[in-house]
Amino acid sequence: MSERRTSWAAILGRTVGRTSVQVIAESDQKDEGTVRLRVNPQNAGPAPRIHFAEDAPVTDKKPQLKDQFLTTNALRVNFLVVDPSGQYETGDVGNGTQVATFFVGEIPVNAAFIEAILKTTLEKFMPDTPVTMTFRKAHFNSGHDLKDFAEKLGLELNPGDVEQ
Repeated sequence: MSERRTSWAAILGRTVGRTSVQVIAESDQKDEGTVRLRVNPQNAGPAPRIHFAEDAPVTDKKPQLKDQFLTTNALRVNFLVVDPSGQYETGDVGNGTQVATFFVGEIPVNAAFIEAILKTTLEKFMPDTPVTMTFRKAHFNSGHDLKDFAEKLGLELNPGDVEQ
């Protein structure tokens, strides 16, 4: 005889919370302009449905994820988690955003070049998109040039950030 477990919330006809989604971007070493997202439903019952829309609003009419992963080249992916059991209310929409990555080999570039790349890239994103710039190596003619570059971009330089 199989044992059936039912929560008190289900017996009383109440929901116990709202569905949500956790989205984790996994890096892609091939750097082909795609990102692999791992999508984890939260508070979603035993068999959740996860709908998604790339660069558009999401509804329960949009396609469903077939598994836990989505590989995309979209700048933004919206997710909606639905619990068909009714234990959890459909909650907030979650989203995952893509990261724009540029690799420039060890060639001399100036601040205007970097500023042009940044300006062109930001035209594709919302104005409040956070930006992180990482330099493995940068060469400046002088410490004054480095300081000027950092000030123009609003970068804070700390004592351990610079090697001479």
